[in-house]
Amino acid sequence: MTTVVSKETATYFAYVAINKLISTICNTPELSLSDIAKSIGYNKYNDIINAPLFVTWNIVDLKNDEHELRGCIGNFSNLKLPDYVKKYALISALEDSRFNPINKFELEKIENNPKLDLQCCVTVLHSFEDITNNLMDWIVGKHGIKLSFKYHNRSYSSTFLPEVASEQGWNKKETLNALIRKAGIPGRVSFESVEVNYAERYSGVKGIVTLSDFASIAS
Repeated sequence: MTTVVSKETATYFAYVAINKLISTICNTPELSLSDIAKSIGYNKYNDIINAPLFVTWNIVDLKNDEHELRGCIGNFSNLKLPDYVKKYALISALEDSRFNPINKFELEKIENNPKLDLQCCVTVLHSFEDITNNLMDWIVGKHGIKLSFKYHNRSYSSTFLPEVASEQGWNKKETLNALIRKAGIPGRVSFESVEVNYAERYSGVKGIVTLSDFASIAS
């Protein structure tokens, strides 16, 4: 059964994720879970949580309030957390095929530029509901969407996390069409032109931590 976590827990997971990335890239000792929890006043670090999650990395331009995506990968299975937070922290930062891996040189560049920061977002998913028979049965800004479909006898799937549609300024139809394009279908094909096998909406709790946040507890 999927666990619905608190914002506090999702934020703790984001600290765990960025801790794992920094220690791996920079070859430095990894802070223990208890040390992280103690530093941020979190007292439930011994709890076992099972839930799907996504880990997202952004470069933040603090002056212009702009975000550049650097990686986002997750898993819809119920995973043991925080163990898999660490795993997907590295997969999303180093193995997202859309981007070059985040490296030590990039981290140093961010650290030395007061206008930039590295942002880690951990989104823990919950409340999955089948909307195959009504693709409009979801709320922009509240629900994530997962779509599985066929086009020219080939199977595709894609998803957007709950915040994506509102951040992009999309309505529901624009979001569904963007899901089709994300799956690799040419831009002129709409969601109404494909054979939808399954669609579901879901919610998520997102924790956000920056490199500067982490530096304040690691120093």
